[in-house]
Amino acid sequence: VAPVTLPKVVGALQPQKATQPQKCGFWSEEFGLHPDSVEWLSSTKMMIRNVPARCTELELRVYLSTQTTDDFVLEMPKTSPAKCKGYAFVQMADSVALADLAKALWQQTVPTRKSARLFKIHPAESAEKLPLSLEPFSLFV
Repeated sequence: VAPVTLPKVVGALQPQKATQPQKCGFWSEEFGLHPDSVEWLSSTKMMIRNVPARCTELELRVYLSTQTTDDFVLEMPKTSPAKCKGYAFVQMADSVALADLAKALWQQTVPTRKSARLFKIHPAESAEKLPLSLEPFSLFV
């Protein structure tokens, strides 16, 4: 019986490239939480890091308005009237809208600033943490 020679398939058993950040699933130290993570759906508030220090609140607000049609509240702490601390918070009424904004901001920067540092985004709090008055309750007899 003659030996059977199988054709060599190049790359068939090679590991495939992942399409998502690898550290802790969807987490990336450089960019934050990937917008495809379901964790976005449990939050209505986002933290945006790597905001350029000279970026004004109006400048960031205008940019965010081009990325979403939903209403949002922007909070941008400052070290002085003309200098931000490098981060901001965006709060929205709907977690789905926040997840959509996360997709729009992923690996982006303020276009009016020449910053090489891309935004690092992640949820700032979980929507599951409701104020005591809004939490469901049960009566025990």
